[in-house]
Amino acid sequence: MKIRPTAIERAFELAASGKFQTTNDVRAKLRSEGFSLQPIQGRTLMSQLRALLKESERSKSVAVDTSNLSKDEL
Repeated sequence: MKIRPTAIERAFELAASGKFQTTNDVRAKLRSEGFSLQPIQGRTLMSQLRALLKESERSKSVAVDTSNLSKDEL
């Protein structure tokens, strides 16, 4: 039996996934999954989520598709 994460834990999972650009996107996903948004507030928490969103976006841009490169180009 898998234990469901808290809303805050799930918010951090979503922010780290690289699939969302803003805290509003994360909140919308949480709402669609049936989580209460009450715990997802406050300056510090929102700042942490924004930093994680930015970091995951930066990590995505660093990952380069090399499937079309020759061995010499790698």
